[in-house]
Amino acid sequence: QRNRADGILYRVVVDGQVVVGDWAGVIHRVDAATGKGIGRFQTGNYVISTAVIVDGAIYVGSRDGFFYVFDVAR
Repeated sequence: QRNRADGILYRVVVDGQVVVGDWAGVIHRVDAATGKGIGRFQTGNYVISTAVIVDGAIYVGSRDGFFYVFDVAR
């Protein structure tokens, strides 16, 4: 789902956290219960994919041509 108003592209929820990418190329991890930021990572271009969760890892693609991988555990 694309929401041009807030610049957020795709969202996924896993283990109590929301993972989203935005047009500025930032991958955000937010606590789903509190809304508090858990972490953020700047990619080289906008995020083009919904995060995929496989075996405890979060995979997110960016327009810079890379997939970024994060551990689901905080």
